[in-house]
Amino acid sequence: MPYLHRNPLAAGLLALLSLAAALAVLVVPRAAQATSNFPPAMQTDLTLKAAPQCAVCHTDGNAGGRGTVNTPFGASARAHGLVAYDATSLSNALTAMTADGTDSDGDCIPDVTELKNGTDPNVADSGKTCAVTASSGDLPAYGCGARVASRDETPRGWMVAFGLGYVLAVGARRKAQRRKCRHSSS
Repeated sequence: MPYLHRNPLAAGLLALLSLAAALAVLVVPRAAQATSNFPPAMQTDLTLKAAPQCAVCHTDGNAGGRGTVNTPFGASARAHGLVAYDATSLSNALTAMTADGTDSDGDCIPDVTELKNGTDPNVADSGKTCAVTASSGDLPAYGCGARVASRDETPRGWMVAFGLGYVLAVGARRKAQRRKCRHSSS
């Protein structure tokens, strides 16, 4: 480490690497589990023949995880009050989706009906397309033709790490230049 004391640029780079490593630990998403009690709860609440797959809600298939409830059906359920690990919120969301006829894939078949029929509420497979016109003056928030936009959950921590590293490297370089100027003027 004596080399680092004599070379501020190397010390700055070491600080940058340390900061980047620390931020990477904080920014990298941690593995999370799907709410494992939801599929059997859906089966019970909707009297389904079988519990639906996790992929009905999660964009990463059956792995589940935080930030992955972004399928059209999952986004609609979240918009209706679904909260992770809260079976009551699931039941309430399904009740509301049944009441307003939520159709996340826009195929004229409500999501709950599709689940009861054993079809995927994320895939428009009825051969129909529900038309919603602005002339009706009553564009639905849910139901036929409705879409729920997913959140952008792109991690941006690397930008912060790069910016801080850049500032540290420039500061170390300037400090080294000042020391060099002082030593050469003495």
